[in-house]
Amino acid sequence: MAEQKNVEFTIEVSPGITWPTDRSGFITIVTNLLSNSFKYTHDGGKVSVSLSFDKDADNLCLNVSNSGPGIKAENISKVFDRYTVLERFERKSAAGTIERNGLGLAICHGLTKLLGGEIKVESVPNEITTFSVTLPRIEVTCTADSPEQFHFEERPTVDVTPTPAITAENFTYDKNRPTLFIVDDDRESLWLISDTLSDTYNIEPFDTAEAAIERLNQKHPDLVITDIIMGELSGLDLTRIIKTDKSTSHIPVLQLSSLQSDADKLKGLEAGADMYVTKPYNIDFIRSAVANLLKRDNNIKDYYESPISAFELINGKLLHKEDKAFIEAMLKVIHDNIANPDLSTQFVADSLKLSVRNLYRRIEGITEETPTVIIKKVRLNIARQLLVKTNLSIEEIIYKAGFNNRGTFFKLFSATFGCTPRQFRQQQLSEVKSSSTDAG
Repeated sequence: MAEQKNVEFTIEVSPGITWPTDRSGFITIVTNLLSNSFKYTHDGGKVSVSLSFDKDADNLCLNVSNSGPGIKAENISKVFDRYTVLERFERKSAAGTIERNGLGLAICHGLTKLLGGEIKVESVPNEITTFSVTLPRIEVTCTADSPEQFHFEERPTVDVTPTPAITAENFTYDKNRPTLFIVDDDRESLWLISDTLSDTYNIEPFDTAEAAIERLNQKHPDLVITDIIMGELSGLDLTRIIKTDKSTSHIPVLQLSSLQSDADKLKGLEAGADMYVTKPYNIDFIRSAVANLLKRDNNIKDYYESPISAFELINGKLLHKEDKAFIEAMLKVIHDNIANPDLSTQFVADSLKLSVRNLYRRIEGITEETPTVIIKKVRLNIARQLLVKTNLSIEEIIYKAGFNNRGTFFKLFSATFGCTPRQFRQQQLSEVKSSSTDAG
């Protein structure tokens, strides 16, 4: 590379340096910094690399310098900014003029942080620019292919290596945070999107749709972000597989694509995508989209697990906020006291500080159901949930749903769901087993 551009290239390595660090990560940092330096060094310019040991701080010090146009003071803070870099990368990608050096610097920054180090840049425009990396000692797992100590040669071979594979192990896992699967066959884009969202979510990145599908058989994420144009299986194929499987169809899918025609957008939505975002995209938009999709998913879960989901409250009428609040308050009273044998229309009216007559009047203006019927429907809805979500016996479920008479429960349940409680449970279990078999 130096000979091709007639660049004076010098390397200075302090003798005898042996350092415990991640070999792949360190090589990627060096080669990306060198690639950046050679790119911005004019013919006849200079590039230098120095590697030394800071005894006082017990750090490895890497400096990569080059002559050239340099970096303006107002742009120094943006050099490693993953948001700025990602947006610039997507703009150039959409235009067909991909430039990877900005990505390389962002990746250097991410890898340096992962290795517990620091990276900074100093520049005198039109004179010299220096990138400085300091790395502490880290415990390195010794394997047959990766020695525990990295020995540095005086004249290492300089070549631009591909971005290393990124895995979930590159990111911190927090059981209290949502988990995202991110799928993109461009490793640099995959790295940056993953790194950008990793401060808020657990990240599991995949560079093929096939790898993501294999992982789906072991773990269900809260959301999937996938590129469209990939290898043998595209993002459209991945979306269809997720959305046609009953066990994963609830997972929101956000598609990213440089395909911007209405026909392409329609294909994405027809495949089952919850959102289709075209490149170039704003990373803040992606953050907001992910947050909203997760919020919507949680709202849907909350709705279907609540007693109110058993009712059609509108019936062609505009439901005022006051009426909705009243219905929710009444349902809460019913739900909280479902196992209470004294639960009745009178009990509900007393809890809401109304007479039975006024309770009927309030309900009459909102729904055609009477309070007595509503109580029965809530009991049946709870019994239905317990049949599916627990291993409780039928007798236990009858008690927990608040039914006093076994015969009345069986009669009402069969009339509502078209089968006995035992048959209903068997049907639901059969559907789950069938779905699991199809997924395998």
